[in-house]
Formats: sequence, structure tokens, C-alpha cells
Amino acid sequence: MKLPPLQINPADLDSIHTLFQQLLDFMTAGGYTNGNLYGTISGGVSCGITCTGPTGNTYSYSERVLGARVAISPPSAACSSGGAQQFTATVKDENNVDIPGATVTWTVSGLGTVDTAGLYRAPATVAAASTDIVSATYPDTASSAQASVSLTP
Repeated sequence: MKLPPLQINPADLDSIHTLFQQLLDFMTAGGYTNGNLYGTISGGVSCGITCTGPTGNTYSYSERVLGARVAISPPSAACSSGGAQQFTATVKDENNVDIPGATVTWTVSGLGTVDTAGLYRAPATVAAASTDIVSATYPDTASSAQASVSLTP
């Protein structure tokens, strides 16, 4: 399910916090654990939430209220040893319009690698189930988005 863009006055940080706290509470009630609510103000206001789902997968959701924002597709994937997954990133301005020619920097936290085109590669050997986080960052505003990759042996 894709959530609609937020329509919040960036000056009203209390409303933004309340919205994300309600989302965190909803996910916790649904069996999600390790919930974390975060927010930053850097070239705009970003809020996000991360948590672990009932099956052990990590999920992230973030929203940028002002300035450019990045979205990654797909938001999550599963790979086994030696597998690969192509991720794509789109960058939109504060009016939700694609920014032509916008490029992102790809990084990964975990065991796999990701190239400059967003192609994630799982390690040749995965000893135990784990989760990698693939990130795409738009350097002009430091806006970023994450996707999770569930690794299986």
C-alpha cells in the first residue's frame, strides 16, 4: 500500500510527530517490534519509522515534508546466497514532481553490495538469515530512502 503525500505545515512539528507516533503505535499493535521513530531537519523536515515485522523482516517508512525526497522501489526484497535485486530510485520535489536528471548515491549496510545503478548483490555465501539495508541518497539535499533485503542461506 502506498501512502499519499503528507499535507502538513512544516512549522507544525508537533503534528508531524503525532502522525508518526500513531503509525508506530499501529505497527506495534500489529506485532511489529524494535520500533524507532526519528526526525531530522536538514534542507527540509524528514520523519520516519523503522521496525521489525512479525516474520523478522525490517521495514522502514520515511516522509520528507519540505524539499526533494527519494523513493526506492521495491521497498523490500528477499535474496538467497549469490542472488541479485535491481532497485530504482526516484527523486521528487516538494510538489511531488520528478526532478529531471536527479542522481542518487547508493550504499548498503550489511553483507551485500550495491553498484552505482542500484543493483544489489547478495554475498556468495549467507551463513544465517539476516537483513541488509539499501539506501539511496540525493546529495543536493541529503534526502534518502531505504529498502530492506532479507537474506536467506
